[in-house]
Amino acid sequence: IDLYTNIYLVLILLYRAHVNYVSVHPSGRLALSVSKDKTLRTWNLLTGRSAYVTNIKEAAPIVKWSPLGDSYAVAVGNKVVVYKLATAALSFTMEFSRYVLALEFLSENMLAVGGEFEGVKILDIGREQCIQTLEGHATRVKDLGVTDDLLREDKRQLLLFSVSSDGDLRCWAFNPENFEEKAKLVAKLPTPP
Repeated sequence: IDLYTNIYLVLILLYRAHVNYVSVHPSGRLALSVSKDKTLRTWNLLTGRSAYVTNIKEAAPIVKWSPLGDSYAVAVGNKVVVYKLATAALSFTMEFSRYVLALEFLSENMLAVGGEFEGVKILDIGREQCIQTLEGHATRVKDLGVTDDLLREDKRQLLLFSVSSDGDLRCWAFNPENFEEKAKLVAKLPTPP
């Protein structure tokens, strides 16, 4: 069993309510978790204890650390809220027409958001705006994942994978030097829903 599975099992045992999501800080020393008991918990992974508990208005389905761990994003209902770690202050909030189901940081200041609304939204946190929408999924986007394209040696690009409830898996390529440049759909694959 890997580290993330162990952390998840420990958190389930410690919680009074179901754990919705766990995100480990890039340092490996902290983790954030959200649960159905409407809390956001910070965990010290060196001691295995809860370090801080924050009550939130409703159960959050997802929480994610940024790539450097300087901030984190929480999906709460139809909102995405981003907090800066250094100041422990709210730095960005964006509201959507329907529920947010997926978050993925593309960089420290760029966030991909999917859910029960149309398309995957690419948000610029610093400028507090949506800079592009990836269209094509016929149903809600239920998960996102990001990785560097290791097969391309000529030019660095970032790959974002999105999957919708109907099993439509898509891969989008981004220029990490310019997220305003339109993302390219590089692959799509129907998978069992």
